[in-house]
Amino acid sequence: MKNFLAVLFIVFYSSVIAQERVTITDPDLEFSYILPKDWCYKDDPLYHYIAPENCDSDGILPISITYFNYSCPDIEVCLDGKVNGELKSELDDFELAEKGVDTIDGTESRWAIFTYTKGNETVKEAIYIFIRLGQMFEVRWRFPVGTFELYQAETRALIESFEVKPKD
Repeated sequence: MKNFLAVLFIVFYSSVIAQERVTITDPDLEFSYILPKDWCYKDDPLYHYIAPENCDSDGILPISITYFNYSCPDIEVCLDGKVNGELKSELDDFELAEKGVDTIDGTESRWAIFTYTKGNETVKEAIYIFIRLGQMFEVRWRFPVGTFELYQAETRALIESFEVKPKD
């Protein structure tokens, strides 16, 4: 039994060590998350992108994080405006699948899952929004409808590991 527990501990410890906490520092705050094993990331001036593979691609990667100053008195209203206003008007064959409430780093967040058509492909996307330190954060991930569920465990773990704090 001791040998089994020792092996179990080593396997668990190795998987934790293999994951990296990525920290993005900006002038007033920093945010971080645990990058799923063997995934990659890159930045541009407005977005932080994450993908299970091929971060050298010139296209938009499947997971994006951004934040901006936004006065939003009611996060539900903000999500509704984003989803049923902006996204619904911009995306072909938009269909809202579900909405809900969650917590990210101790802060109430709202989320929605929806589908749309891009080219000849049906895409399934999730969006989480929450307000922290006077900024509205937007975390989105999109995959072809047939592969969306394949990445659910990793994207959920990423959301659960998300931390935002003032810059020291």
